Amino acid sequence: MNVKQGDIARLVESEFDANRNRLVSVLRRCTCLGAPLHLPYWECEALQPMACWNLDGPVTIDPAGTVRCVADADLRPLHDGDGEDEMLRIAGKPEQTYVESRTVALTR
Repeated sequence: MNVKQGDIARLVESEFDANRNRLVSVLRRCTCLGAPLHLPYWECEALQPMACWNLDGPVTIDPAGTVRCVADADLRPLHDGDGEDEMLRIAGKPEQTYVESRTVALTR
C-alpha cells in the first residue's frame, strides 16, 4: 500500500487533470458500497476543492472537507523520509529574504 490512515497524501492520478497533485487527508479504509473489495481504497477528506462527477451527469467542484473514496494506487504520502523532500520538488525551494526590523513606540 502507498498510504496509511492519518497520512496527508497527494493525488497522482485522477479522471480530472485539475485534481492531480491536490492534497487529501487519509481517514480510514473505505467500506462504502461500490468500492472494489480486492483493491485498497481509502476514505479521504479533500484539503482543497476538487472536481468530481455529479450523479446527474455534469462535473461539479466539491469544496474542501468533502469525503470521497480514493484508490490507494492514486495516492502518494507526504511525510518525512530519507531522500529528497517531495514538497520541495513539487513547489520549489523557498528563497530566504531579509526584512528590516522596525520598532514603533506608541505614546499617549
